[in-house]
Amino acid sequence: MLRYESEGPRAVVTIDDPERHNPLSNEAMAGLADAVARAAADEGVRVVVITGAGDKAFSAGGDLSGGFMDTPIGQHGPRGALADLFRNLRRCPKPTSGSSTICSA
Repeated sequence: MLRYESEGPRAVVTIDDPERHNPLSNEAMAGLADAVARAAADEGVRVVVITGAGDKAFSAGGDLSGGFMDTPIGQHGPRGALADLFRNLRRCPKPTSGSSTICSA
């Protein structure tokens, strides 16, 4: 679902589900948060690039499959993954990019 690659000063995190246009499931968002934290802690990494596999979409957005809407109370806890992801991106001391243009958070 996610790939983390570090090459020289760049860490690349890829959402890898191109057939479904790289949806952001709770699991994917938690993995992205972990990958950003990993890159932030790596002294050799100077920039973090987040991308999506395939050539049709970076990400379709939230993954509404798998009972997301069917059990709103039961899925409440894992939905915090989005907040964790945003928090890790905001706290990351390194520039992050979700496109070909690198911008500092």
